[in-house]
Amino acid sequence: MQTVNRLLDIVEILSQSSNQRLKDISRLTNLNKSTTHRFLKTLIEQGYVYKNELDETYNLTFKIVKLSKDFLNHFNINSLAKDILNKISLATEETIHLTTLNNNSIVYIDKIEAKNKSIIVSSFIGKTQPLHSTASGKIFLSYMNNTEFNEVWGKLDLQAKTSNTIINKSKMLKELADIKNFGYALDDQENEKGIACISVPVFNLDNKVIYAISITLPLINNLNTYKEDLLKFLPLLQKSASELSKKLGSC
Repeated sequence: MQTVNRLLDIVEILSQSSNQRLKDISRLTNLNKSTTHRFLKTLIEQGYVYKNELDETYNLTFKIVKLSKDFLNHFNINSLAKDILNKISLATEETIHLTTLNNNSIVYIDKIEAKNKSIIVSSFIGKTQPLHSTASGKIFLSYMNNTEFNEVWGKLDLQAKTSNTIINKSKMLKELADIKNFGYALDDQENEKGIACISVPVFNLDNKVIYAISITLPLINNLNTYKEDLLKFLPLLQKSASELSKKLGSC
């Protein structure tokens, strides 16, 4: 395991800066030169590193790029997220959604039903929902820059789905600032009366929000405490989103 760690350390160092010399790689990995040279020789033999004999520097080869391309060709977010979503479902027994941004709407790309089957949330994989009236939608809006937000906001069909729906731009901007600051969004019966939701962002390797995970709560026996009940799920939700973000390469 230690050998694998060291090899990966060298790959990461070479990915951050080209034309690295043996002494610099040795210093950055805290290894002596002979050990560093041995690891570099292994990477060269496997085709991941090449040595420029003229100036005796080392660089990654495009075999790393090919690995990334091969991975992306068969990448499936549902497979990557399934175990994480199942853990949230087991812990909360509520409806869990994984969403992404699609044509100025959110789209459900995975769903786990609540354990209490007598209460069915009217969503399904592939269904789209508005950005402005959903917790996940507001997550995506909150991480847009001003230009992106203004462009998207101008294209939204700003219907008041309920009396709680935010359709005022200034009010929405204030809420989005709080969402980005605290790292979560609430749907306070804004998309459907009797349904509340909490959502958190999932980041990719560029630290951009590309997915959101949410927990949906039908307001049956908790009409006075549903916000507190949702916030109890927040630590688990944020930990789970962080785990998925790491799988996607986020720091």
